[in-house]
Amino acid sequence: MCIRDRMRGKAHKQEQLNHDIIKDSLKEKNSSQLNERQIQEENELLRLENREMKKAAENIKAKTSKEVHLADAEKEKQTDEVVGKFRHQAQVQEENLQIIKEQYLRLQQIYLTKIKGLEEAVQREQKMYEDLKLRRNLEIEGFHRDIDTIKRKAKIYDEY
Repeated sequence: MCIRDRMRGKAHKQEQLNHDIIKDSLKEKNSSQLNERQIQEENELLRLENREMKKAAENIKAKTSKEVHLADAEKEKQTDEVVGKFRHQAQVQEENLQIIKEQYLRLQQIYLTKIKGLEEAVQREQKMYEDLKLRRNLEIEGFHRDIDTIKRKAKIYDEY
């Protein structure tokens, strides 16, 4: 009778340990999913910012193109002095456009680096989750074997 009580106590402890492990695993899975969701949201925000910057660059390019066209029409009407002023203005606009393009390329590199880092973080989280899942499965298998061993010993003691 006393051995059975101890065996039941041990079995109860094993069940409690198994319950705790499953609970921890589910918490970790939830945390991993939350992290992945946050990373996806950050990626989407970065993509939106990237699109907005591209639109701004296209608007500036369209505006510059329109100004160049107007300047060409006025060039025919004005003297060499106006032509000189126009050339100066066109150079300034090209420099501004070049600066904007360089800024865009720098920002694009920064965002690509951030995206790569976030993707690596997601991969690390996924690997950690898979490792925890494997560990849980191995521990469960071990617990089942321990229970089977205990059952066999209890049967031997009962037969004895």
